[in-house]
Amino acid sequence: MILKGVDLKLSFGGLVAVNNVSFEIQEKTIFGIIGPNGAGKTTLFNIISGVYKPQSGSLYFKDKDITKLAPYKRARLGIARTHQVVKPLGELTVFENVMVGACFGKKNYNLKQAQKIALDVINFVGLSTKMFNLASQLNVAFKKRLELARALANEPEIILLDEVLAGLNPKEVDGMLDVILKIKQNGVTIIMIEHLMHAIMKVSDVIMVLDSGEKIAQGSPKEVSNNTKVIEAYLGDPSIIPTKSGSIIFKGTDISKLPAYERAQLGVIMVPEGRLLFGEMSVLENLQMGAYLKRTKDKYKQNLDFVFSLFPKLSQRINQKAQSLSGGEQQMVAIARGLMANPEILIFDEPSLGLSPKLTIEVFTIIKNLKEEGIAMLLVEQNAHLSLAISDSAYVLSEGRVVLEGAGKDLLEDESVKKAFLGI
Repeated sequence: MILKGVDLKLSFGGLVAVNNVSFEIQEKTIFGIIGPNGAGKTTLFNIISGVYKPQSGSLYFKDKDITKLAPYKRARLGIARTHQVVKPLGELTVFENVMVGACFGKKNYNLKQAQKIALDVINFVGLSTKMFNLASQLNVAFKKRLELARALANEPEIILLDEVLAGLNPKEVDGMLDVILKIKQNGVTIIMIEHLMHAIMKVSDVIMVLDSGEKIAQGSPKEVSNNTKVIEAYLGDPSIIPTKSGSIIFKGTDISKLPAYERAQLGVIMVPEGRLLFGEMSVLENLQMGAYLKRTKDKYKQNLDFVFSLFPKLSQRINQKAQSLSGGEQQMVAIARGLMANPEILIFDEPSLGLSPKLTIEVFTIIKNLKEEGIAMLLVEQNAHLSLAISDSAYVLSEGRVVLEGAGKDLLEDESVKKAFLGI
């Protein structure tokens, strides 16, 4: 046993993010963590890496209590991590970025030693052809590999992978899974959070499932995939996540107790995080999945013409499998599928996740154009600068609470928002 958590608990105000979660992880295994959005997965990662300290419970690394240990001291013990939203040092080369991981990692290498480590790691993850490129010039797939390389340069005993597959196309996913399996073969214990079920099921030895901060299942991939609680957490509860208090008012009607399919019939349509396309189906078939509602029956051709006018590329790829599209094109299909449902309000969940800066701007241009078409939208997004710039009104959430609200452009100039989200 290399890592053990005992009754870990962390709350933000009245929101319990991690609730008495316990686990044991064996050396040289892949331990997967899955669960719906808001399940507490990244919060648990932050507890393990030392960003957050639990309010109760204990964390042990090789039988040593590290519950109160600072993040840099955990790194020196051999605990490294990647982040879901990659943030390389853009003005440094790939080589220099990986050297940083070696210089401030487990053994605190000097520059000469760090150069050798960086070279080995870069070759290992398949970045040798990009070694002297500026990190800012890389596409998403290579930035993901750079994030992984920087963590590996720490020479960790445990590496935490937070959605390293997000935003990758199927070929890139397979390539990254090959690297992950090679890391395991080298004797490194891996803990990974992932939304791509087929991928995490393929490589994990053990999977733990979180839901609303609580551990609801643990076992082999086969055991977990057949667990009724897990199936319910992902698919079974028709209202998705029921509210414990308060109301959701849509056009004068309280819809807080309505199941998801009834909300969709009313015109409340979501473009989900990670796109969630049917990879083996064509572009057209994916769009048709958005047009099954009764409210769209007489508007199919009209809506199809509309989405093709917005996304001309899709009309050229109408018979192409969704899994063969680029990340930006897949996001276009996800948005177009939502529009095929003829929404009264279109909800975007992290539309820029995993996209390059160029594609991110393209997606936000599309969202801005939809606004000019008169479509109401609710945007959940980590890119504060772009989202606030196009929003009429906005709310800033922290630890489950609204801490700021106002016009988007006003919040963009708010000093506390600039400091927290924009880094200025």
